[in-house]
Amino acid sequence: MGIRLTSRDHALLWVTWQNQIMSPRQYLRRFWPDASQQAASKRLVELKNEGLLTSNFFPWNMDRHIYTITAAGNRVLVDIGLLDLSLARDFPPRPKELTATTQHHLGVVDLRIALEETGANGSTWVSDHQLRQARRWRFGNPRAADGMFDFDAHGRQGRGVLEFERQSYRRPKMAAIMSRLRADHDGDTVFFVARSAERARRVWTWAVDARTWGDRPERFLVAPLKEVLKHGLDAGFADLDGRRFGSPEV
Repeated sequence: MGIRLTSRDHALLWVTWQNQIMSPRQYLRRFWPDASQQAASKRLVELKNEGLLTSNFFPWNMDRHIYTITAAGNRVLVDIGLLDLSLARDFPPRPKELTATTQHHLGVVDLRIALEETGANGSTWVSDHQLRQARRWRFGNPRAADGMFDFDAHGRQGRGVLEFERQSYRRPKMAAIMSRLRADHDGDTVFFVARSAERARRVWTWAVDARTWGDRPERFLVAPLKEVLKHGLDAGFADLDGRRFGSPEV
């Protein structure tokens, strides 16, 4: 290997495998918060030249470069014990176009970073890719939440679940999603991120009416995307009793 890999490089490769795709601005915020874009870009290019990462260029998009891990990057993760040998060939193809799914994945990465900055424990993060694998093996159904993590914020601790609604769901689909989340994450706290403030109010109303979480209203929380991207767990998530996340019980 032509370059000496650091612990940050190992963490970067692991998070890239978990997320499946990432952009340079996300790497900068996650791994170089106090450095320049040039420093981050230089290291990404070195990792790419080493064959551990690959990327595609989208000149018309905000995220012009989209990175994915390679087979060689996976082998590094296997060698250091972060990735099981059975998953050595589990790496995504380079995205050739910016589909709705690709944009959703990039949005989930942004949300993950914001949550980790405000009380979510990044070392415990289980990505949507990992959750889909586990669900497929257990049930043959790959649909899963967008992330799972331990959190310690606003006087509460526990395991959180991220569900991101980038495209508005119709009411029947929303009901099905809430039922799945309750079945899969009965003892966890769901942080539901809606695409807008107006949409968040509608989702909250539907969730109250559905009563899927009626016996545990504090376990289903809703907030709009803009606020969560900016404030993470401090975004004012509202539970189904109308209390803000972290407000005292009444």
